[in-house]
Amino acid sequence: MALSKDVRQCVVFVGFQKGCEGTARINPCGTAFFFQGGRHLKGGCYLVTARHVASKLAAPWVVRMNRKGGGAGVVEINRPQDVAWHYHPDPTVDLAVAPLAVPEWADVTPVSADYSLHPFKMKSKRIDAGDLAFVVGLFHLLHGKEENRPIVHGGYIAMLPGDDRIPVTDQYGEESEVEGYLVQANAISGCSGSPVFAIRSLEVEVPPSMFKDPKTMGNSPLNGEIPGSLWLLGIWQSSWKVKGAEIVAVRTDADVKSGMMAPLGMGVVVPVTKLFEILDTPELKNPREEAAAKYRD
Repeated sequence: MALSKDVRQCVVFVGFQKGCEGTARINPCGTAFFFQGGRHLKGGCYLVTARHVASKLAAPWVVRMNRKGGGAGVVEINRPQDVAWHYHPDPTVDLAVAPLAVPEWADVTPVSADYSLHPFKMKSKRIDAGDLAFVVGLFHLLHGKEENRPIVHGGYIAMLPGDDRIPVTDQYGEESEVEGYLVQANAISGCSGSPVFAIRSLEVEVPPSMFKDPKTMGNSPLNGEIPGSLWLLGIWQSSWKVKGAEIVAVRTDADVKSGMMAPLGMGVVVPVTKLFEILDTPELKNPREEAAAKYRD
């Protein structure tokens, strides 16, 4: 199935400007997306990415967004105080959030907070392991010279968060265990910080009269499933990697010496509930509520 254009338009790339000032060429570090609105956030608008991506962004750095009408532009972050990153108190939660408005010239559609998969929504929409999932973000081998070209990686929810925490190794080689989803998708380097969407499945009955030759279908309706509404599952943290020596198809002595790593086909996804835990801290909630009160006045 095809994802709506809005889903791809929430994504932006973050990194360092490449070449002459005033151009939109960048050396990308990762993916980010805009998140705002809904009943919960009211008017707040935020840039969201992985914590390990934000930690690489020493000023000056840029956010590249596509322009209305074509091409791309950058928002320059020249001083550390220009973007105030906020993190979860649990250091194993690989998320970074910063208040940031979308420029008027940008062809960006933020994800609405109302389409977030809280546990209640998971149950009411009957979304579970085996349902479709999509990672929308940066493909570092082909990110677009003059405009962002987000790549859509398709897969499935492989495992829901539970008692077992997922072992990961961070960019500094430190090992830890995190709470998250496992999503089967071959997203590779550059997708860190990408939004991950899940699609609910709807059961339908197809009566025999709908077929070209109803007599061959019998009298009983056929049961089937069709894709339904799209929901924000979480944020892509990293692909679960294995060493080149452990991949039989590409096992060579050179791989072992170079320390090559490749995706196992599984990725760790930070639940969207962790994002709300950051957004509901006083540092972010109070300014949001004050702004909403002024708007009401």
